[in-house]
Amino acid sequence: MASTPEIRKMNKRNAYRYIYQQRECSKQELAYSLGQSLPTVNQNLKELLEEGMVHTAGLYESTGGRKATVLQCTSDARVAVGVEILHEHVVAVLLDLYGKTLSCAKLEEKYANEEAYFRKIGRFIADFVDGTGYPDEKLLGIVVAIQGIPDYEHRKMVYGRILNNWALSADMLSSYIGRPCILMHDSESAAFAESFRRPDLRDSCYVFLNNYLGSASIIQGKLYRGNHGRGQLLEHMKLVRGGRKCYCGQYGCAESYCSAYGLKKMSGLPIEEFFARLRKDDPEVATTWDEYLDYLALLLHNVLMVMDVDIIIGGLLRRYMCDKDLLALKEKIRTQSDFNISDRSITFEYATDFPAAQGAALYSIRHFLDEYEA
Repeated sequence: MASTPEIRKMNKRNAYRYIYQQRECSKQELAYSLGQSLPTVNQNLKELLEEGMVHTAGLYESTGGRKATVLQCTSDARVAVGVEILHEHVVAVLLDLYGKTLSCAKLEEKYANEEAYFRKIGRFIADFVDGTGYPDEKLLGIVVAIQGIPDYEHRKMVYGRILNNWALSADMLSSYIGRPCILMHDSESAAFAESFRRPDLRDSCYVFLNNYLGSASIIQGKLYRGNHGRGQLLEHMKLVRGGRKCYCGQYGCAESYCSAYGLKKMSGLPIEEFFARLRKDDPEVATTWDEYLDYLALLLHNVLMVMDVDIIIGGLLRRYMCDKDLLALKEKIRTQSDFNISDRSITFEYATDFPAAQGAALYSIRHFLDEYEA
């Protein structure tokens, strides 16, 4: 049986979560919806207001009696930083508790496993955090999205062939930033951003069509990481027996056919020029695009045969794709299966800049909201 202090904490936590989820409410609504007495609600609100977690925002229109006070969650009572490290640049974002971007910065710097590089990006991140004006006690954390697979505890890399960042660790980065941080697989952080912004998603597979292919699954509303923290690696699912060589050293991986780099090699064109020609109905480019969609459809069909999920398409190529491309992709998937998969949702990701960096910050925010202790 819960003790009185534990019950008080639970009541306060429930009050905060209700205000957060509703965006705004009155004291009377809070008491009625949570089944709490007005004295209990008054005490919880007193503490939440003093802590700056909620604030008043005027009065509701009168319904016949005294006007009720509008209560709102203070969106920047806590903030989180997400960082994305890619081959050519580093991005940092600051988000509030609702996932709104408060600040964003980008550093053009080619990745290198050298002290000078880490010192430079560490200073970039530290200056970014300092420049936001938020004190450290309001900062929920710094999460760094990286190409490669960190361990289950988000502390060190267990696979880092793309950037050759096998030796990278959270402790190393923290020493250069001057603040603690954790690591996160960039595909998983991008999928997490999608899950946060679309709470209706229950079971889905996020396919990250970036320069390098990536993927992650959301199962029962939560990021699936598997038994060893690797989640899923669709990029290394074999599509063509003895096919093109992948950076992993194997042949025929989906990475070589469905990534943006794969499309560049197929067409011999930069991505922007490729899609400019495609939209002008260049027949040669159209043929290459049709071939690319064949490979992508095969990959997604295989996913749907393994998992009964919806598909979300994100990343670099998604920015250039249109509804016509999505319809063509769906039709190619449909013709490959004897099973009715027309009811599966295949959609583009929620429109956002730097989804991996945003998802990294949202990871801290979700953890705070789930574990919030009054």
